[in-house]
Amino acid sequence: MSLLSVPYRIKVTALKKDNLLTYNRSLYHRQEMLFSQKALELQTPNQSLTLQSQQVVSLPANIRVNFKTDKIDKDQEHLGFLLAIGDPYLEAVSDSFIATPEINQLFAKMQILSVDRHDWKYLNQVLTEMNQTQSYAKTQLQQKRLFALTCQLLVDCCHLFEQKHLHPHIRDQRYELATAIAQFIDSHLAEDLPLSLISKRFAYSSSTLNRLFEEFYHSTLHQYIINKRLERAQDLISQGESIQNTWQKVGFNDYSSFYRAFKKHYHYPPHDLRKH
Repeated sequence: MSLLSVPYRIKVTALKKDNLLTYNRSLYHRQEMLFSQKALELQTPNQSLTLQSQQVVSLPANIRVNFKTDKIDKDQEHLGFLLAIGDPYLEAVSDSFIATPEINQLFAKMQILSVDRHDWKYLNQVLTEMNQTQSYAKTQLQQKRLFALTCQLLVDCCHLFEQKHLHPHIRDQRYELATAIAQFIDSHLAEDLPLSLISKRFAYSSSTLNRLFEEFYHSTLHQYIINKRLERAQDLISQGESIQNTWQKVGFNDYSSFYRAFKKHYHYPPHDLRKH
């Protein structure tokens, strides 16, 4: 199949809170790929999902998805990318040049994939280039370049999903261990959580656990603990808990360390939370 012009429509959106609100209000969605740079919460008709950073999600057009935005600061930059693909475009991209029916399988059902740091950097570069290409004057060459980049991106996503399915048992065991660590941390946030304690609890060295945790949660254990404590603190303060009681309940050793961490993470001090 040879194409003389580029079939429409394709769109890449760099996500901020306003984009997510617009998405939620829309009644019609195409086949989509979500690339989450930050943790995001999704609601489908059947379940609630919490995405970690550096995850890729295929969103078929027949699945209604809403983003939960109440915990997202309106000024927070770059939550990720959303790639929307119209049906004629998807048909063309999977049938032209070299037939790639695998691309259609990306949208056969909703799928979630965690990718490592190297692959995420590559995907982010392609998406950024696509986003920049969209801003150029619309010409046949500009559209063909966007078409080529989309082919490249989707074929690479197929490859990443395929690799996940080729080694499911090893990956599932590692994922279960990473999940167990996260659940242990979430249940003991108010307590002292040195890495040596977690290492002893799961019978692995700290370096091994950190590598495993970064693979699936894209964060060191230490940073995950800090972030979870801050999220819990934000919830408590929003519910009316005093700041003095809050930092003690979520495991910080003193107010000054809590204050610095909170302001660095949310870009405003704890006592300003109710203004946001």
